[in-house]
Amino acid sequence: MQLHHQINPSYWQTVSFPPLPALRRDRSADVCIVGAGIAGLTTAYVLLKNGFKVILLDKDTLGNNETARTSGHLSNVLDEGLTQLISTLGEESARKAIASHTDAMELIEKIIQEEKIDCDFKRVEGYLYLSPETNKDYLNQELHSARKLGFSDVELQASPTHFADLEA
Repeated sequence: MQLHHQINPSYWQTVSFPPLPALRRDRSADVCIVGAGIAGLTTAYVLLKNGFKVILLDKDTLGNNETARTSGHLSNVLDEGLTQLISTLGEESARKAIASHTDAMELIEKIIQEEKIDCDFKRVEGYLYLSPETNKDYLNQELHSARKLGFSDVELQASPTHFADLEA
């Protein structure tokens, strides 16, 4: 696996997973999953636990593509931003998209507990920062959209106040 030149490589970029065996003959399964990143692996796990026969395919090793470039955090706020999500999908579908991410996070937490996986999983507060491309109006729009979608505990702050909690 080639490491990208990063100051902080992701977990997936620091470990060597054994290669998946090549599919050398016809196989049958109930489900074929293409992609052995976190989504594909979680899907395969759930299906196997429910008695399905699964084939997992990937062109690389486990977690090597999109997953390799993640920070390892789980969030129910999608990359597009809430305002764009509402604009693209409408409020009801945006709520469903967010709910699906919330459900996935809860499932992953449940798997971690049931399988006793030592992975330092913890829930922490999230922050949305201004970037060079955005301004305070963007944050205000996101706050308004968050409240529209039912995030009642979201607030606008001048700066994050809980960094000490993240270090604990």
